[in-house]
Amino acid sequence: MKTPDTLPRLAVFIDAENVGHTSYIDLIFDKIATAKLGTPEIRRAYGNFEGRSPDWRDPWTAKCKQFDVDIIPQKRFVKGKGSADAKIIVDAMRTRLWTCRKRIDGFCFVSSDTDFQPLVEFIATGGRKVYGFGKEGTPAALRDAYPDGFFSFKGLRAAARERLLRKSAVARAVVEVLNVQDDWMPVTSLLRELHSRVDIPNGFYLLPFLKSKYTVFEVESGPQGSYADSSVRLLDVNLG
Repeated sequence: MKTPDTLPRLAVFIDAENVGHTSYIDLIFDKIATAKLGTPEIRRAYGNFEGRSPDWRDPWTAKCKQFDVDIIPQKRFVKGKGSADAKIIVDAMRTRLWTCRKRIDGFCFVSSDTDFQPLVEFIATGGRKVYGFGKEGTPAALRDAYPDGFFSFKGLRAAARERLLRKSAVARAVVEVLNVQDDWMPVTSLLRELHSRVDIPNGFYLLPFLKSKYTVFEVESGPQGSYADSSVRLLDVNLG
């Protein structure tokens, strides 16, 4: 059995502007950990952080802090064109050449942009593991370029939900309730619904449970962080 010390050392490069919803970052690091792909030694997210609105920037900043991901700000010089591609390519090439100073055994690229296909193919020739993460609609040419696997966000979300549903009757009931909701549901209302559907174990606290299952549920809390001012929604497998 591989231990953290014997797992491959990974460099994870995230094209933040291409990814979409920040919850996909939860899925990426969950997959790396559960599948024992390796230990992320380098974690970086690239994008026009300074030029984006707080509605985009603040959730990304918080998510990067949560997973100890370094933010690499890049200015956008052409409207409608992502700002991170060239910098990711340069940093990945530089990292590939660091073998004598810091061993990196594998790379994870998080983007659906086909501009990365030549980079993936080149790094794969060096004998290192190369994994890809991206949207369901990622072009086949890029998906097929990854020699060690491409993981779609939709597939990762569905797998995370399935694992949770197999393990927890409460989770199954929560999903049943939230499936018929259009959007957010107050946690207090959810709790009332659950009492009529499933036996809740003594000492079970719903709000911490929902927050801990961040690959499946999204919780929005008010300033008090209590049941009364918290809402939850189901993260859909097709979330963009």
